[in-house]
Amino acid sequence: MNIDIQTCAACGEHFFPHRALCRRCGGSAFTATSAEQGEVERATALSDGSVIATVRTDVGPFVIARAEAPVEPGDVVRLTSHPELSPGQAFVPIRPANS
Repeated sequence: MNIDIQTCAACGEHFFPHRALCRRCGGSAFTATSAEQGEVERATALSDGSVIATVRTDVGPFVIARAEAPVEPGDVVRLTSHPELSPGQAFVPIRPANS
């Protein structure tokens, strides 16, 4: 599974989370672009043992994600979606790409 990144129909700028207007051109028409993986930029271990990571997607925008396995900066990860997440939600789960 992957996540949908919002793409401005007028200028092609990518956004996540979703926006009402394009910050580049002011356009209001968007299409969905699929982001399947990304690279971990930063990872933070929380006191409960879970890991939160900043991930640059393969189409450009960063997402904040909960890692489902240990990750380190530079790791390539798969972006996944879960049924309880609404489109454009800023907190998405990730898995190491080799899992």
